[in-house]
Amino acid sequence: MALGMSDQVWQRAKSEMTSILGSVAASRGTITYSSLVHRLQAVRLGPDDPRLNAMLAEVSTEQDCVGKGMLSVLVIHKTGDMEPGEGFFKLAAALGKNIADRQQFWISELNRVHAAWARPKSPAAPGRAGRPPADDGASRSADSSVNQEQRAAAVWAALAACAKMAQTITYKELGRASGGFHHRVLRFPLVLIQDYCITEKLAPLTSLVVRVGDARPGKGFTAWDADDLETAQQRVFAFDWDGLPNPFGYAVHGSTEEELADRLVEMPNSSAEVYQLVKVRGKAQAIFRQALLRAYDSSCAFCELSFTVALDAAHIVPWAACSADERMSVNNGILLCSNHHGLFDADWLRVDEAYRIQYSGMARKHGSHSPMDEAVSANLHGRTMTLPKDKKLWPAPEHIRTRFGGRGHA
Repeated sequence: MALGMSDQVWQRAKSEMTSILGSVAASRGTITYSSLVHRLQAVRLGPDDPRLNAMLAEVSTEQDCVGKGMLSVLVIHKTGDMEPGEGFFKLAAALGKNIADRQQFWISELNRVHAAWARPKSPAAPGRAGRPPADDGASRSADSSVNQEQRAAAVWAALAACAKMAQTITYKELGRASGGFHHRVLRFPLVLIQDYCITEKLAPLTSLVVRVGDARPGKGFTAWDADDLETAQQRVFAFDWDGLPNPFGYAVHGSTEEELADRLVEMPNSSAEVYQLVKVRGKAQAIFRQALLRAYDSSCAFCELSFTVALDAAHIVPWAACSADERMSVNNGILLCSNHHGLFDADWLRVDEAYRIQYSGMARKHGSHSPMDEAVSANLHGRTMTLPKDKKLWPAPEHIRTRFGGRGHA
């Protein structure tokens, strides 16, 4: 008997679990504990059943021993961190894995399992010369079905590890270290990482990726003066990458910025879960902005300017004063053009609980106004701001009270 279950039932359930997880791995996905037990037919288990953990441990150990990785890496929490449970990391340590950086290990093991269980490619139709066309993965690199943010998560983890060791890495080596995909497709996740580092004013992490011939980055590297590459790399080596969570960590299990923004709009109460998943402020702000663009139909709530490049996500209760569930909540945000965002943050323009724009006396103390100044500030006084069509996305009155304390026209 295995934990109150006959050996026959235990082995049948284990075989079924291996099949389910193998299918998930082949599709490069993940599965929650509750979904896994729901799909198991050989035995009825709960997501917190100790027998589930024991069975996952056996399956993982067996598959790892034959070189196919720890299959339980695929099984994650439905909410919260959306990562495997503590039992997964304890088992990994028992198997001799290095789990000093738990998230980096998880990403690495997830990529290893996905690669080990990948479905063999179907033979291509012969080309004009009677041979199958070459398929090295690069031709599919821009395919919308490929989650480049997920690849960026793996590439970021590999580059951060190189930075800690003060080492550069070639494109081919990075492709292998990031999950085994072809080095020619690296330009897409590298652009995402490069843009993030530029936006957040971080050391240019992508400067560590170099060609074999001249040990220099490729032509796509624009984050630093190419003639001063040594300075760029020294800045990368000196930076504390351990102190910065992987900004693409949310994508490890397949999520994208667009999907998370959609979730914030469709389920405003999910903001705390989304924030826990994203963790990094720069990415959280970007996803928050995408959600507000959807909620407000890409139009400033004060003046209806619709040039997307000039639209910002303004917090009602400021980021620094927010709780975790408020930082990405559309109910704590207003989509504003850059001008009105600045006036709103300075308290020169406010909103009351009836969603009327209030022109603050603080602005009057600034001095004389030009006609344009008046047009974008004083002339809006008393006008109702443009609200989302869906009432559940309107600013929450409690956030307005917290920010302005009931103050209107001063």
